[in-house]
Amino acid sequence: MNAFDICRGVEARSKEILSPWIRRHTDQGQFAWTDKGRLSRLFQQTYGDLAFNRKGDFFMGEFKAEVAHTGNLFLEEWSNKSTGREGWMRKLDADFLFYHFLDKDVLYVLSFPRL
Repeated sequence: MNAFDICRGVEARSKEILSPWIRRHTDQGQFAWTDKGRLSRLFQQTYGDLAFNRKGDFFMGEFKAEVAHTGNLFLEEWSNKSTGREGWMRKLDADFLFYHFLDKDVLYVLSFPRL
């Protein structure tokens, strides 16, 4: 198993844990992960991983998951600065950043524009 597969597993576990919480905090319990379907690449590269309604408004959120809570968040400004490839912090037009740590089951929800 390579590092990408390990990270996908961490993300899948986190989504399984958080989906009930997200459902409780959205209008009629409806939300969508943007990782599947014809437009998934566009949504993930432009707006983030999660689409939902709350109190009548529509929002997009970027979702990150890590195994161990270190007290730090990884905010990727550059994917590869030497080639000018911007990271998700510079490219996304999301409303929120959802950052989950599995070991302590801690979720940070931050305003993406304010970051």
